[in-house]
Parts: sequence; structure tokens; C-alpha cells
Amino acid sequence: MKKKIGLLCATVAIALLSEAQHIVQWRFDRTGAYKETNLLKTWPADGLPLLWHYDGLGEGHSSVAVSTSGKLYVTGMTDGTGFIYAFDATGKLLDKKAYGPEWDKSYNGTRGTVTPDNGKLYLISGLGDIVCLNESDLSIVWKKNMLTDFDGLNITWGICESPLIVGD
Repeated sequence: MKKKIGLLCATVAIALLSEAQHIVQWRFDRTGAYKETNLLKTWPADGLPLLWHYDGLGEGHSSVAVSTSGKLYVTGMTDGTGFIYAFDATGKLLDKKAYGPEWDKSYNGTRGTVTPDNGKLYLISGLGDIVCLNESDLSIVWKKNMLTDFDGLNITWGICESPLIVGD
């Protein structure tokens, strides 16, 4: 249900803001302050219509990310493996690729939201894998594990972070 709500929100945002500013950060610009204008002053009593949904994302708690290309990205876990999904604005599944093992010990599933940036997608798994993928085909460019590579320890509920891209 959480994934359906997230996809609905992202779809509505695309429909309402298709010619508006490009938002590719968590909480808009990581402050939670949204500067867009001409938004709805009131919502319909029955809510906005559901434009589309997708079943089969598996388990997860991440949010939908929209890249400047207009594609939507979300992650989910099936049988202990994390997958990244790419959709167009109409809800058509464009691609799905595994990126590696995911958190399955408590509150199973994916956690952090994908960060799109200049043709690349970045994500952090609940197990500490930092993954960079090509936006064009979802192939893995590189992968590091912040726990094993940097002698770290995981927390009780798994890592829940969204990468922040700073400069180059």
C-alpha cells in the first residue's frame, strides 16, 4: 500500500509540475520548503483520481524519485534481493534490475530513496551497499559497501539513507 501511495504522489507531482522546476533531492531541496507556485488551494473532497498503480514491487519503505528525464525510480525487495524499477509517467514499467542483497531482518525491504544525477542513479541498501547505476540501462557502474570497506557496523534496523550529490 505504501508503494501505491508513493507512486500516486509521484504521478500527481509529474502531472502538476511537468513544466515546473526540477526537484531531484529528498524533501525537494533537503529543507522541506517547497517554492513552487500555482498549486491547488483546495483538494477535491474525494481526493485526486488514481492515475495508475503497479503491483509486484516486493517489500520496501523507500520513496519514489523522479529524474530530470521524467522517469520514476523506486526500489523493492523480493526473496532477499533488492531491485530498482524504472517507470514512465504513465506507469509503464521500463526496466527492472537487481542491485544486490537487501535488508531482511526486521522491517524487511528497501529503505533509502534513489538519487538521480547527470545520467546516474545512486542508492544505499539497508546492508550498506552504495550503488551507482547508469540511468539509461540500470547497469551497475560501481558498488562499495560502507560497512565492510570502511570497517563500519550496521544499526538494528538497517541503514536508511539517500545519497547526497555534492559538486562533481
